[in-house]
Amino acid sequence: MKKSSVKPTGNRRKISPVFLKKSVNAVESKALGLEVVARISETVHSERDFYGVIGQASNLILELTSFCSIAIFGFDEESVQIDLITHQGLDQENNQLACKLLLSESFTSICMKNRKITNTFGIGEDARIDKPIAEMLEKDGNNCIASVPMLVRGETVGAINLLFTNPRELTVEEEYIIGAIGRSIGLALINARYVSQIEHEIKRRERAEIKLVESNEKLEEEVARQTEKLNILNHKLQKANERLTEEIQQKHYESITDKLTGLYNT
Repeated sequence: MKKSSVKPTGNRRKISPVFLKKSVNAVESKALGLEVVARISETVHSERDFYGVIGQASNLILELTSFCSIAIFGFDEESVQIDLITHQGLDQENNQLACKLLLSESFTSICMKNRKITNTFGIGEDARIDKPIAEMLEKDGNNCIASVPMLVRGETVGAINLLFTNPRELTVEEEYIIGAIGRSIGLALINARYVSQIEHEIKRRERAEIKLVESNEKLEEEVARQTEKLNILNHKLQKANERLTEEIQQKHYESITDKLTGLYNT
């Protein structure tokens, strides 16, 4: 029997996508990648606290993918600034170096401005990266960084910077998967921020209502005190009027009677 001359298709070839921790074929890669997106999305969208979303997202990305470090940025529209929210990954010794690279505004600002993933797969050769930092990271096998925009309804609300080891450009599939992760986390952050704003507004109104009730109670107490004082003054005034009436009547009586006899004057 002749051996088959059919070569394995590209879909059967083993690949190591950055969004997974194992090598799989192309078909499995896409399916597993979508599972990663779904799991991250389900977890972060069930969280209503802003920093809870950040923590869950960071932990899951490091747990499920081959990324070794992550930094998440938010975009402040009022100050037009990129603000670091959190960064995780790598050991303590290398964390500061990774942080410096992950916090690089070059990658993040370009990514957010262009609203697309910015990727360098040659840290040591990229002019945007400080040479000493690049050399030390490369020694530990960290060769690549990708900045992923968090897009919500076409607007950039932040970015995720990811450090990984595969010295190559991201594939179309990898960009799609990590882009979907970015969009999912961005939407969860916006939702959490809206929930936080609503809760803050509810608490503010509750505090205002409590103050209004307290103010009304104090006003009622003050009205009661002033009413009591007024009643006392009215009572005193009534007594004074009665005494004055008696005195007037007495003086009138004295004016029309004889002081010695008490008889009416003729």
